[in-house]
Amino acid sequence: MLPVLFAGSIFFQTESSAQAWTIFNDANSQLPQNTVRCIGVDLQNRKWVGTDYGLGIYNDTTWTVYTVANTSGGLTDNGIRTITFDVAGNAWLGTFNGGMVKFDGTNWTSYTTSNSGVPDNFVKAIAFDTPDTMWVGTPSGLAKFDGATWTIWNINNTQMLSHHITCIAIGSNHMKYLGTLNGGMVYFDGDTTWQFFDHVNGLLPDNTALSITLDSTGARWIAMPAHGISVFYDAGPSFNWDLGTSLIPSNAIVHIMVDSLQRKYCSSQNEGFIIFDGTNFVNYTTTNSPMPDDHVLCTTKDRNGILWVGTYNGGLVRVDEAVLAGVNEISRAEDFILYPNPAKNILYLSGIKTGAKSFTITDITGKILLQKTVESSNSFQDVSFLSQGIYFLKIFSDSGTITKKFVRSN
Repeated sequence: MLPVLFAGSIFFQTESSAQAWTIFNDANSQLPQNTVRCIGVDLQNRKWVGTDYGLGIYNDTTWTVYTVANTSGGLTDNGIRTITFDVAGNAWLGTFNGGMVKFDGTNWTSYTTSNSGVPDNFVKAIAFDTPDTMWVGTPSGLAKFDGATWTIWNINNTQMLSHHITCIAIGSNHMKYLGTLNGGMVYFDGDTTWQFFDHVNGLLPDNTALSITLDSTGARWIAMPAHGISVFYDAGPSFNWDLGTSLIPSNAIVHIMVDSLQRKYCSSQNEGFIIFDGTNFVNYTTTNSPMPDDHVLCTTKDRNGILWVGTYNGGLVRVDEAVLAGVNEISRAEDFILYPNPAKNILYLSGIKTGAKSFTITDITGKILLQKTVESSNSFQDVSFLSQGIYFLKIFSDSGTITKKFVRSN
């Protein structure tokens, strides 16, 4: 697969899905650094890309880069961790060690522990519930700022198990949904009412919630580093998808985004990005696509419906799913059949579509136990070497991964 440089991008020309993928990194573009922590899209459809070494703004043609060195005291830290826009179009940046910065396109205003009431210079989350009221998540607590007064909540004045706030989502009636490190998920009405969901009380399978987003119904979708994803509805039961109970390719989910079609885009630490339509999981990795890194930190969609993916060490990825949808691909779980299931010694694979290249068998932890080339649409595999238990067979094609679960029995 030979890459060709063009206008700061890499187009992978020999894959059938080539034109769907564009890779930006610090070698072929002005992207400040290859660790992309967060991506925001403004009203002009510019992509604001937060990295470990500065902010890059991309207008689909050119880059503008801001760092501590070239903003004359404006940007307080090069490590950008979150990007939010207010109703006036101002950008609010949370940094790793420089507090919070407001940027109106010309002027920079900083809020740090030395000049404001922000409780920590590490700002992980910023959200607005009204045009004038901001909520700020830090490792040292939750802060409310109305433009003049700061109010702080932490383990000393609440019943929170942890005041390390990882994410904030704002729901109806200005309800705040908070993710924490080792304290589960918290609902807070902004006044006196708190509700807690964690492993201790059995309401959340993981004590850490790294990302919370709302779908069109207001349901809360939660990304967890050890237990996949969960959803909580206003009425009815919650649901969880992890390696032990579903076909999700990874338990290590660090971010989740819901698009206008209500598809969930999950960023994983080890299996690229995963798309969940409510029934099927499809994921894109370095094995089955031009993805430069399997550790994904964030995803977002711009105003034209283009997907943007931030990776830990591979830069920024632009994915045009309209092009990808035109590729002849295996795209749904029913496109191949495994039988018998449970299997004793032999597992049959039937109906594998054209374009499939390889398959793997993994255990529930994701460990690869077998990797082989797909040689025909119908074949069999000796699974007698497996112990009794649950396993996953993954089929890799040019443009996606399909996973099916099977049981090895005695």
